[in-house]
Amino acid sequence: GPIVWFVLLPMSVVMVYLAIELLIATRHNRLLPDGISSEIATLAVRHGQGALSSRLVGRTDLISGALLASLEQFRNGEPAEKKRQSAVESLQEAGLGLSRKTQWLQLIGTIAPMVGLFGTVYGMICAFNQLGRGTEGPRYEMLADSISVALVTTFWGLLVAVPAQFLYSFFQSRIESYI
Repeated sequence: GPIVWFVLLPMSVVMVYLAIELLIATRHNRLLPDGISSEIATLAVRHGQGALSSRLVGRTDLISGALLASLEQFRNGEPAEKKRQSAVESLQEAGLGLSRKTQWLQLIGTIAPMVGLFGTVYGMICAFNQLGRGTEGPRYEMLADSISVALVTTFWGLLVAVPAQFLYSFFQSRIESYI
């Protein structure tokens, strides 16, 4: 029915899109490439702290982004602890940015069963209306059709919600482990 076609099916398409986008965005070698710490340390030794910022611009990994934000906030003369704290905060902000995308998966996983339940209630109302019509009783094929609507929307709601909740948990724990 329309609940499945116009609400739950688009939700499932959005869920698949978000999952693919998050798979790409949270790849380990993209966020934490092997040897990034030693590479940054080598750049700092060769070019100095002042030129390090220009070498880190445009990088997409978490460490470079956090260090760049810290270097831009505190140019020179600041204590190392302040710079470190700034880098930690920048790293947490980057993690929050990635986590915001996962919130959409949680939203889909929460709303899809409710939409399915809405379809269930609608189908059952239609079924009871069939039972209440006339004195000769309902036509069983019409009653079965109404009950089918109820069960199909429940099925689709769960079919969308369960993977969405799984993907939310998967990506959320992945991002937390990187941070």
